[in-house]
Amino acid sequence: MVQSVPRHGLTWASVLSAEVITIIRYGAIDLWVFRNPNLSWQRCWEYHVANFSGFFLWSLIIVILGNKLGWDHKIAAIVATMITVFWSMATNFLWVWRKPKKKA
Repeated sequence: MVQSVPRHGLTWASVLSAEVITIIRYGAIDLWVFRNPNLSWQRCWEYHVANFSGFFLWSLIIVILGNKLGWDHKIAAIVATMITVFWSMATNFLWVWRKPKKKA
């Protein structure tokens, strides 16, 4: 028998699971992809901001194209995904995992 889940409980569970997986992804990417043994809270925060900005941008594009301009939501989602993939790569490579400037 399926039991109903209280709305707020599901919301908080979603937020918590997204946060946990974001932290795990940050660690995995930093350690395995960039071979950086020194995890930092600063870079973790930047990764969070970059992830959230991509989610916000995707949502904004869907609202503008789908709801305001009347595009089919599937097409709007494809366009939003294409734009946010480039956004995500730019924010991650040019900001989060940029090479530190060498001190003179």
